[in-house]
Amino acid sequence: MKQMTFILLVFSTLIISCRKEKTAERALIDFISYRFQENQSRDALLEQTHGRLKNLIAEMDEVEFKKYASVDKLQKKSFKIVLENCKADICFITYNLSYVDFKDDKKREAKFNIEVKKIAKIEKQNENWLISDVQNVKTYINSKEKINITDKDILEKDLEDEEETKGPN
Repeated sequence: MKQMTFILLVFSTLIISCRKEKTAERALIDFISYRFQENQSRDALLEQTHGRLKNLIAEMDEVEFKKYASVDKLQKKSFKIVLENCKADICFITYNLSYVDFKDDKKREAKFNIEVKKIAKIEKQNENWLISDVQNVKTYINSKEKINITDKDILEKDLEDEEETKGPN
């Protein structure tokens, strides 16, 4: 009987210690990981978001959402939290994210290496930490080939920057 109690105690301790703690940092890590998965669902993203970001995702039409959720040509390289500033039920987390954009998914050759620095606003709602906004601080793009920028490209880039919070956050 003592052995069974001991085994049950050890098993319970292992389960409790392996459970992920609900923190703002964990919510951001889970969100970033999910954003680089294929077959993202709008419902799953809405469950992880709140406020401005949730509204943006909810208001996207199917074409916009498909583009937002398309990551088949992207591969995450690294993610690092740089600064965390929390007060009560709101956290601002600054992080660096590095990923590869293949552009041609048949060859899987890196077209662009992209590094971004972002600030995520994460709010606690009903004991859950939810991403409410993501702001781009800076973007660094490295390419093996010449990057041609035309006026049309600049205009499109400006429009994309406005929607940057919709990209892989």
